[in-house]
Amino acid sequence: MVWQTMCNASNIPNESRDCFFVWVIGRQIQLLLNADDNIIDVFQKWEDVEQEYLGARQSHVRFVFRQSYGNTLAQELKFFDKASVGIFYRDSVFHYLSGHFVLSEDSYAYISAIITQLNHGDWHQDFNYMAILPIIAPFHAIQNRKPSTLVSKIADNHHLLKGKKINERKIQLKLLEVLREQKSYGSTFFRAEDELKNRRTALWQQGQFGSCILGINKYGLHFTDVVIEKCESYRHEQIVQWAFHHPQHIWFEMEQEGEERNCEIIYKSKFASLIVAYMQELSPKWEVTREDFFVESD
Repeated sequence: MVWQTMCNASNIPNESRDCFFVWVIGRQIQLLLNADDNIIDVFQKWEDVEQEYLGARQSHVRFVFRQSYGNTLAQELKFFDKASVGIFYRDSVFHYLSGHFVLSEDSYAYISAIITQLNHGDWHQDFNYMAILPIIAPFHAIQNRKPSTLVSKIADNHHLLKGKKINERKIQLKLLEVLREQKSYGSTFFRAEDELKNRRTALWQQGQFGSCILGINKYGLHFTDVVIEKCESYRHEQIVQWAFHHPQHIWFEMEQEGEERNCEIIYKSKFASLIVAYMQELSPKWEVTREDFFVESD
């Protein structure tokens, strides 16, 4: 069994193994393997998967051992061994650099300094942060503020880590401590486009809301606009109803705290069927059949 083999190879303790699964990853698609999936079959059929979701065959497949989308934070906090923390850390850095979190400028600087320390070593006077900025900070964090200001704060944080002999696991936990405060932590993320015209209540009344990062985890749904750096989160209990319009549209109606009217949104995504699979597992009782909601013609 591949899962068992990877657990053994990664030295994952028996008690924490249920937190991790085998994922198959391409350039734009990441899929959680089922227990009965055959690795050889997945590898051979990957081009067909990319053709289905992307309309093109773009990349080779690789298999990665990483945390499950179904983890709860309470489960994770039970495990502090080096192997488990290492996987949580690598996953979190991947999502951080992919722009899946909206943080304060100080938090961007702190996390980027930790990544710099672990990947590039101690601070020194001639350290060229500007040269590595794209690989230690998310694009929107750089784009939406003065890079030199961000670099200065990263350098200050990095300097504080110099020569303190902080072990790798300890500093990884410092990064996780910040990101675990985000409601969207542990989500599976998808790119989506907002397509509902004349919606009753927009998520945001400012910015040009269109492209969105949609995150799904045990907490609920998370809609992130990195242009204006804002994230709105809704618990599964706030979902009034949702529906799937084949092949790429999903409609959500959600209660808004402190508001009389519900928020109604339609998203278009190449990965709609994958989003639906998560929704059917995490929010099954709110699924409805609805063909009358507005869908913009292609």
